[in-house]
Amino acid sequence: MISPEPDELGIITPDEKHGHVIIHFDIDCFYAQVEIVRNPTLVDKPVGVKQRTLVVTSNYIARERGIYKCMPVIDALNACPELVLINGEDVAPYREYAEKITSLLREYSDRVEKLGFDENFVDVTEYVSQNSDSLTAKEIQGRIFQEKNYEDIQKCECGCDQLLIKGATLAKTIRERIYKEIGLTTCAGVSWNKLVSKLLSPMHKPNNQTIMFPSQLDSLMYFISDLKKIPGIGRSTLDKLSSVGVTTIAELQLCNLTDLDRIFDRATALRLLKLSYGIDDSSVKFFEKNKSIGVEDSIKPITAFSQCKEKLKIVLKRVSKLLIEDGRVPTSLKVSIRYKNNSGDTVRDSRQTAITSALFRGNVANICLPEVEENILKKCLELTKKMTQPLKHIFITLFGISFGKLIEKKVLGNSFFFPKNLERVVGESSCSQTSRISDEDPSDVYLDETVLSELPLDLKNEVLSSYKSPKLVKCQNEFETQDCPNNWDPEVYKSLPVEIREELISTSKRPAGETLVQKQQKRQKSILEFLCK
Repeated sequence: MISPEPDELGIITPDEKHGHVIIHFDIDCFYAQVEIVRNPTLVDKPVGVKQRTLVVTSNYIARERGIYKCMPVIDALNACPELVLINGEDVAPYREYAEKITSLLREYSDRVEKLGFDENFVDVTEYVSQNSDSLTAKEIQGRIFQEKNYEDIQKCECGCDQLLIKGATLAKTIRERIYKEIGLTTCAGVSWNKLVSKLLSPMHKPNNQTIMFPSQLDSLMYFISDLKKIPGIGRSTLDKLSSVGVTTIAELQLCNLTDLDRIFDRATALRLLKLSYGIDDSSVKFFEKNKSIGVEDSIKPITAFSQCKEKLKIVLKRVSKLLIEDGRVPTSLKVSIRYKNNSGDTVRDSRQTAITSALFRGNVANICLPEVEENILKKCLELTKKMTQPLKHIFITLFGISFGKLIEKKVLGNSFFFPKNLERVVGESSCSQTSRISDEDPSDVYLDETVLSELPLDLKNEVLSSYKSPKLVKCQNEFETQDCPNNWDPEVYKSLPVEIREELISTSKRPAGETLVQKQQKRQKSILEFLCK
């Protein structure tokens, strides 16, 4: 193999350290395993999980009888009449088990990067370094790439071999915990970067793990050979490479940047060359919660708009449970449908709209209140109507509801909108649960939407432009009755809508003869004085 210049590609030299321990976990036949854990009577039977007309996965018993991924259901039943088929279109159980696994992995690192439901990268470098003594083992856990004896492998001068061996011990510990606590078997790949770990993890399926050392890297890439097996090289890239006669990893390694510049930009060309040599300098991302929370449900065909509300309500109740478990407040709502268009083709469509956090009255758990649920259903029906209005005939076979643009429940307590003594409320917005902080990140500012709405437009824009990405919230706390007019019962006053309370306050405080315009000018002046303090 002819390598490009090391300084050009950033190839690791013997003097540099392979400083990371990265494990790629892959759950064996995930959907099928989850169904077997939920119903242990299936443990010794061929099990397949279907979505619509395809078997999307199956257990190993079924695979031994000819079942393969994305096999048509009819063909699968012909090949294996005793196959137990389970409808997997409701992914809620799979999401639940995936979250359990991610939660367990986060006990070992904050750098947990999810790839779908069944795969995770975990950077355990820090954990291995801090727990080195407890991870010492008499022998290397799992399999070594190409079944090599460790004694016969060239050792790396940077000393990373011992880190990786301890990482393999940790990988086995984690896999054993996943099986004991969750009931699922897993495979794992252990190496110093994400690409190599992912290539290693499926090598000894099921329920096993593989480790490799830097001196074996050339052998791994020669062994893999097929460009399609390299994550990050998709169909479009393969077609472009094929157009210039590059179909294998070895052929890609023989290319230089000038050759690849003809069909790719320089950044892509450089990335492809690095990947062909097993070089991957991308970091495992810090754990992030899902950017949206949603549920889809295939249904018996709906042929009238009047039937939509009942079906949407069923889907909303399911997604509400997930939203409450997550705890964040959504600010967007999306409805998806699958239907037959006017040409008779089955297609999918979606519409979304912004929703205010005030809809949940300060707590996402309030989504279960009848009036809140009814308001959301009303919005769902409005979005559905927009999609079905052009149709001559309604024929809907799937509904999906998704909440997005989720923000953490974090509200300013006892403040105007950004006071000197900043207080943050996490959870319920009562002042008794505030925790004072002094160094709030200016890119994570929460401003009172009610106060901002009263500012003159130029002043409002100035405030918003002072921060990177302020979040607008409505602050309501135990001080909300402090301006109650003297002749009003505080409890009655508190129960009134905000706009009526503001009108009462304005009326009670306005001096005799003062006009509304004069009142607004005085308010603007007082706000400016406050901001200039």
